[in-house]
Amino acid sequence: MLGVPQRLALEWVLGSNNTHLDPTRDHSKLVQRYILATLYYSTGGGNWTRNGSVLSKDDECNWFKSVFCSQDGSVTTIQLENNNLQGSLPSEIGNLEHLQHLSIGYNNISGAIVSELGSVKNLQVLNLTNNKFAGEIPRSVGDLKVLTILDLSYNN
Repeated sequence: MLGVPQRLALEWVLGSNNTHLDPTRDHSKLVQRYILATLYYSTGGGNWTRNGSVLSKDDECNWFKSVFCSQDGSVTTIQLENNNLQGSLPSEIGNLEHLQHLSIGYNNISGAIVSELGSVKNLQVLNLTNNKFAGEIPRSVGDLKVLTILDLSYNN
C-alpha cells in the first residue's frame, strides 16, 4: 500500500505535468521524477526555503539549483542543506542509481536513516548532519564501497 507522499507523487507523475514524456521511451525519466516528487512530498516541499520549479513540466535537472545531473540526464547530486526539509527520508531515494552526492544536512528530517541508501552503489558523499534522524545506522551503509565522506553528526 502506498503512503501519502508516494500516492501524491504517483498522482503527480500520472498527471498533466508529464504528458510530454512517453512511458515507453522515457521510463527512467518518469521513475526519476517520481523519486524526486516523493522526496518533495515526504519532506514538506511546499515549505522548503528554496524549491524552484519543482513539480513543473521542466526537466527535473532544472527544477532547482540543488539537483545536478549527468549529461544523460541522470540525477548525480542532491544538495538541499538548510532548506527547511521536514518529515522523513523516503526509501525510494535508494533507487537513484547514479546518485553520487546526497547532502541534506541542517534540516529537520526525522525517523530512521533508510537502509535503501545502501543500494546507491555510486554514492561518494552522504551528509545527513544536523537533522533529527534516530535509530541505528543501517548495515547497508557499510556496503557503499566508493563512499568517501559520511557525516551523520548531530542527530538523535
